[in-house]
Amino acid sequence: MPRASEPRNGSEAKEKSTTAEEKIARLLALIVTKDLPAHDQVGQLNAVGFSNVEIASLLCMSTNHVGVALHKFKRQPKRRSKPEE
Repeated sequence: MPRASEPRNGSEAKEKSTTAEEKIARLLALIVTKDLPAHDQVGQLNAVGFSNVEIASLLCMSTNHVGVALHKFKRQPKRRSKPEE
């Protein structure tokens, strides 16, 4: 019989591991985008699946600011890499 402090099924332990995985993903996203301008950070995070609310939370900005930055990011001309010679 499981103790009172132990989960009866693995669901509680699974929820904790998901939370840890989410924290790791958020930290990696911040590390990857740390040297970019705000609109580029927002665009990159949006491109990998973060919502505007999640991006706002990660970057400590309002969701309105995220929306404006995402709009600016999408309006930028596509950057092309220099052709190799």
